[in-house]
Amino acid sequence: MEKPNQEHTLRLYDLAVREEHYFLDAHQERVAFYAKVVLLLIAATVVGVFLASQWYHFAGLCAGPILVYALSNIARDGCLRFYRRYLEAVTHRAKLEQDLGLTQPRPDAETDGDTYWANEPIIPSRHVTSRKRYRSSEEFLRSSMKRGFHRWTARLFHGFELFSGVAFVGLLFLTILKATESLAGTT
Repeated sequence: MEKPNQEHTLRLYDLAVREEHYFLDAHQERVAFYAKVVLLLIAATVVGVFLASQWYHFAGLCAGPILVYALSNIARDGCLRFYRRYLEAVTHRAKLEQDLGLTQPRPDAETDGDTYWANEPIIPSRHVTSRKRYRSSEEFLRSSMKRGFHRWTARLFHGFELFSGVAFVGLLFLTILKATESLAGTT
């Protein structure tokens, strides 16, 4: 296969950068959407607790934490897919930056006395250095999936899952308490 020319590589680079931005934005929008829906469910459940008076009201409210748990689980997995695509776009861009020579010092700039930092690549050194830690893009993906934006996303939805478990147990307790009060009142 023939090696792509620089113009073709630049077009691919532009596409990779746009794809990276798209998937990062999509990840953040997905997190915001799911967080709003989960918080709405939590708020509705809390309001329901204050309005409930019978045991079967509290029993019905147990659906709220179950839905919060299920939606949080779906949200974490759905957001993870977008984050993985974002990281894959980062790896595409990194490879293209190397093909374009953007990761190498600029030797032709050394002769120009008015060029800033001629012995540095155009891409920030920290990016170039961090990439060299990994033997492959797959190793980079596996490592990066555990940190960054998605790490905090996963913690947020795990927190919602934990809250839903506590809320479910609390509502179950209130259901039993109200049911025993109701039974004691009828005898």
